[in-house]
Amino acid sequence: MTVDVDKDENPQRWLPPSYISMGLFIFLVWLNYNTDAGDFAEFQSWLVHIADVGPHYALGHPFSGYSPPYIYALTIVSPAIGWVGSKALIKLVSYIGYIMLAFAVRHLLIVAGRRDANRAAALFLLVPSLFANFAIMNQCDAFWGAGIVMATAAAIRGAHGRMFFWFGLAVAFKLQAAFAGPCILAVALARSVPVRWWLLAPAATTLAYVPAWLTGWPMIDLLFVYFRQTGFFSNLSLNAPNIWMIVQWDFPGRSWDWLTMPATVAAILACLIFMIWSMRYLRHANTQMTLLIFLIGFMIPPSILPRMHERYFFAVDIMAIVLSILDIKKYWKVTTLVQIGTTLSIIAHLTQLAIFSTVGAYAMLAAIWLAMRMPKAITGNCKDPHPPSPAPWQARSARPARCG
Repeated sequence: MTVDVDKDENPQRWLPPSYISMGLFIFLVWLNYNTDAGDFAEFQSWLVHIADVGPHYALGHPFSGYSPPYIYALTIVSPAIGWVGSKALIKLVSYIGYIMLAFAVRHLLIVAGRRDANRAAALFLLVPSLFANFAIMNQCDAFWGAGIVMATAAAIRGAHGRMFFWFGLAVAFKLQAAFAGPCILAVALARSVPVRWWLLAPAATTLAYVPAWLTGWPMIDLLFVYFRQTGFFSNLSLNAPNIWMIVQWDFPGRSWDWLTMPATVAAILACLIFMIWSMRYLRHANTQMTLLIFLIGFMIPPSILPRMHERYFFAVDIMAIVLSILDIKKYWKVTTLVQIGTTLSIIAHLTQLAIFSTVGAYAMLAAIWLAMRMPKAITGNCKDPHPPSPAPWQARSARPARCG
């Protein structure tokens, strides 16, 4: 497919050579190898269980709090547990996921027209909050993050079938990938995508669950594996940098169970309003505008929903960094505020000091406010002597592009 995207007239001069970024990345990975924070002990117990009882029995009898794709990854590496130990294998799975995410970001940057995508992707490996997620907290969010990045790239190219497929695959890895749902649906509605392509999302999710189901894992358990986790704690926010972290800090010791349903309804309404609002931009948006709308869409659900973890802003981090790589002068403020919010929330998780995530919540709210103002400001500036090129589907249909 021939893609007409924003041309990379002036590569970012501030990007260091790839070998410098990669060298620093390898050093930091080595430095943090012995860090066993987060859910490492739980992941280790799952891997040992798989190695002890065998893959078939393990998959047929639910034992973990994660969906099957992560268990598949542990199953694949489990035969090597006697050679290198469980710790090395848990780390390996996290490393593989993070490298896959970096390649997905490289692909997105190439789709966006960047000639220096290799240097940018290498530097992406060093983003503090994302690096901490895999190297310190030993999480696997990079797998579903890679799926969301690939879905975003497909949306920019107008490959809507692939967009739905990657989105469904990301949801199969972790349910919080569904936070990208409003963006995906807004794209589909704005561009009148045939309903048959929509079906690829549930098909991809179901396909990822089939091996576990065939070995005996009950389908009802597969579908609700993450919903059960909401009952593990009653906090309004579990270090997530959102409005509820501030409320929880200002009014300690109170029970907020009654607020769960109203806040969930408010989040659904906010997502619907976002979809209606974003459709007028997505219908004729260029690459950067599409990414900006996706950034805003990724921000809304975890900012309004209660009982969110600090990791639920993972896709927000990714999209903010990508936007700054494309135009650091335009997006550095939003990206900096997002990084402050998410990094402080991770520090709060590691230190159990809620003050960090509370400060981070103010930074994230400021980032949302700033990002929400940008689409109108961009489209309102039509005096640009170098207007952006039209989106791929516009080039084929010869429709006029919106400014921005």
